[in-house]
Amino acid sequence: MKAQSSSLMVFFTNVLCMTGVQLSPNKTVFQAPHGVFRKENDQVTLSFRHRMQNYDTILWYRRLAGTAALELIALVNYKEPSVVGHLRSRFNVSGDGEKMAHLHILKPIRNADSGQYFGATSTHSRKDHYGPLWTSLISIRVRLWTSLISIRVRLWTSLISIRVRLWTSLISIRVQLWTSLISIRVQLWTSLISIRVRLWTSLISIRVRLWTSLISIRVRLWTSLISIRVRLWTSLISIRSRSTSAVNVNLTKTLRILLNVVLTVWAFSSVVHALKHMYCDAYSSSEVYFGAGTRLTVLEPDLNITPPKVTLLKPSPHECSDHKDAEKKKTLVCVATGFYPDHVSVVWKVNQKEVSRGVATDAQALRSGDHYSITSRLRVPAGRWSDPDTDFTCVVRFFNGNKTVDYPASVNGEKGWGEEGAVTRENFLKISQSAKLSYSVLIAKSCVYGAFVFLLIWKLRVSSRKSG
Repeated sequence: MKAQSSSLMVFFTNVLCMTGVQLSPNKTVFQAPHGVFRKENDQVTLSFRHRMQNYDTILWYRRLAGTAALELIALVNYKEPSVVGHLRSRFNVSGDGEKMAHLHILKPIRNADSGQYFGATSTHSRKDHYGPLWTSLISIRVRLWTSLISIRVRLWTSLISIRVRLWTSLISIRVQLWTSLISIRVQLWTSLISIRVRLWTSLISIRVRLWTSLISIRVRLWTSLISIRVRLWTSLISIRSRSTSAVNVNLTKTLRILLNVVLTVWAFSSVVHALKHMYCDAYSSSEVYFGAGTRLTVLEPDLNITPPKVTLLKPSPHECSDHKDAEKKKTLVCVATGFYPDHVSVVWKVNQKEVSRGVATDAQALRSGDHYSITSRLRVPAGRWSDPDTDFTCVVRFFNGNKTVDYPASVNGEKGWGEEGAVTRENFLKISQSAKLSYSVLIAKSCVYGAFVFLLIWKLRVSSRKSG
């Protein structure tokens, strides 16, 4: 439980409170060894020490082969070591967080433990972190209850206002309906009176028929009015019930969704904010300084350590032959093959001076069978390659388990097309095109001259025939 608490402490400290991650600029952290070869199940011990004042914690990370993420393995806070829970059976850590710590890889496995291991130092104070935790939890609960109460008050206020609006709308609808009914009855009575007056002033014999018709009409009208009123009241009641239930249901669902979203976002932000302040105040995390790293390779049982064979290939003579190529650069290719394991790096030198401009090296060595290979390229101006006094060197640095050995390969520039005083391909093409053009013009002039002579002779013959 204690180790898990320490691991969680370091996780939150690094994620939430870390202000900087960098290599030590003043060489105040040291990590050894630089590289390690081991057979499976042979224990490995890595060391990290620092001379940083007020830095009391040493952290151990690893980056497995083929991945980019750093994984926390263990830490030493003052003299209290701790290993991440699921790695306790495979790793151990010892030492003093203020000075030096050792990481012990108990039984390394080739596919699970090969990679790079980094030591780092940071500061974490020994404040009691349970007090701030309970204070933060209590404040979070108080804020949650306050927000819930305010949201419930707002919901009830909104519901009351909506019900008031609904009742007001229903009352206005009923008033309008009663007004319409009264106006209809008035119009009907006015029409009936006018009809009766006209009927009485008309034929007396038709009164019986008219009274019969009027009675039937009145009965029908009253029946229609009653049915209309019944339908209107029924529609009003159904509209009230449907509108009230639908509005209440939709409003309740919408408000519940909004309430859940708001509470979730607010609670998450409050927890993160509280945890950040709690851990940043409790541990006072500062910048983390990393060591140079240690590369561990767990060797395969049937393979031996084999150095690389280095070959430096000259540029192709056809490169830069296109007159549209404005860069005019040559490419040298360095190939290292047949080495195991893949602890290599490639460096280029021009006249014994290391260069980095124009260099492109494979991100990692490629496995082919039981060995590895790697390729690197250097692009240089064509004029520089044409200088025979320029020396180009490719250095493949291979770690053999004890030390790093250089394996160089060199070539010199070659004098060729493109130098001053020499005929370049471009100049040759221009001369050829000029010669073709001149020859074509000469042929065209000869044809014109022959046609002119032929025309002159033909005219002389015609004129002599006419005179004869």
